[in-house]
Amino acid sequence: RIGRIAIKTGPFFTMAPGKPPAPPPLWRVTDHHRECSMVQPTSDFTSRKVALDGVALNVIIEGEGPDVLLVHGFPDSHQVWRHQIPALVAAGYRVIAPDLRGFGQSDGPTGKGCFRVENFVSDLAALLDALHIDKVRLVGHDWGAVIGWAFAIAQPQRVVTLVESRKR
Repeated sequence: RIGRIAIKTGPFFTMAPGKPPAPPPLWRVTDHHRECSMVQPTSDFTSRKVALDGVALNVIIEGEGPDVLLVHGFPDSHQVWRHQIPALVAAGYRVIAPDLRGFGQSDGPTGKGCFRVENFVSDLAALLDALHIDKVRLVGHDWGAVIGWAFAIAQPQRVVTLVESRKR
């Protein structure tokens, strides 16, 4: 829960009485995931590029009020938040929804080392610095939740609330 907005989450494991939890499914990219990662930005949101240290991120910034940073998962973009952004703005929040490095319309550096968790964490910290934001309510989905956890560990003074979103 962020203020007046409840974000639905669900269990990762399913439990049946007397049985151990079912293991998570193995990751495989389906046609659905390919389509979701190629969704073009809607005209409902205005994006801008924010130049950081070695990478430019495509960022949606909407609304006024306390800052909420929405971090998408794999292989998504800010579009995964297309329903939550208007609800958060209507509730009085300022929403920051970047396309992470290599996703959506953000720059995609080359090399495997460019996509380590600490680089995503550094990007988020640099983005907040560029926008002059001290603290955020951070919401992460899927891989974005992992990045959110790492960000909260590395920069606890910058996180008011950390929320993990598992369902769209």
